[in-house]
Amino acid sequence: MIFSQKISVMMRFSFLLVVFSTSDLLVYGQADTVTRPSLNNHEFSPVSTTSLPFVNTYFSTIMGYGSTLNFSDDWLEIDGEPVLGLAGTITFLDMRLAYHQRVRNWMAAYIHLGIAARVGTEAQSLLAQGLTTIENFEIGWKFKLFEGEKSAFSAIVELKKNNGRFVNILGYVQDVLDSIQPASITQNIPVLSMGTGLQFAYGFSEVVGIYGQFEISYGETYIRGRNGYSFVTGGALSLDFYPRYKLPIGLVFNYTITSQPELVYVAGKIAQIFMGKIMYSKHSDFALGLEFSLMKVPLLNDPSDPTVRWTALSTWYYF
Repeated sequence: MIFSQKISVMMRFSFLLVVFSTSDLLVYGQADTVTRPSLNNHEFSPVSTTSLPFVNTYFSTIMGYGSTLNFSDDWLEIDGEPVLGLAGTITFLDMRLAYHQRVRNWMAAYIHLGIAARVGTEAQSLLAQGLTTIENFEIGWKFKLFEGEKSAFSAIVELKKNNGRFVNILGYVQDVLDSIQPASITQNIPVLSMGTGLQFAYGFSEVVGIYGQFEISYGETYIRGRNGYSFVTGGALSLDFYPRYKLPIGLVFNYTITSQPELVYVAGKIAQIFMGKIMYSKHSDFALGLEFSLMKVPLLNDPSDPTVRWTALSTWYYF
């Protein structure tokens, strides 16, 4: 509780600090030429799961939809014996907004907002998984450590507040059978954390670049009264065929693993994300793309960590 109160006060103060700093320095923070970030003449294609290290100004949106490919459940037990096996489909919906503002040549401030939902779409999967919604608010600062002709490195410091709402019908039935009191179908759990991390990028040529990140956070989990560490790390291969071949196509291949509670609702487990992105890359101040992902995601009441197929439309505006 003390940790939550401290982080909550820090987030309010940090939000005001970002608002005032970005409004006062808005004119200063704009680049002389509006362009996607680049190294060695390679303009990088951004993705939703791995951040770029550049101190620039942009606004982005992501809207995604996904569903499980192999959900099954045999979780409900009486006297240690499974008595109920379930199957079905779990649907995932996701919407995110981000604003990233360059404040100085060496620093940027950013705000991320998001909402995600997960629901069983059939009677069996609805019984097993119920309904989950996650609201995410994130505020942070990015500090440029180095930027040369071919490489760039930066560090981040951020504060996060998630709010998880869970409707767990099968869990309620299990609690009643096990005489656990109080048994409840619904839970509303706020999760506060603070984190830091490193980001990097390298441009091999005007066609090929790579980038990646590592971030570690400490704070609350979705288990009441338990704090812990979480992490996210990932790397991406970025391809842009327009500068050399005049083909306005960009591609990204990305792999990410994470234990952060925006995606992983089960403490002590990780999610794996394999992503491919195709993007329209002709305009340097705008990026429109489709992201396709296969994710191994831990779910409540399902020890098998089912695979989720996810598709998202993303837009990035640089100004």
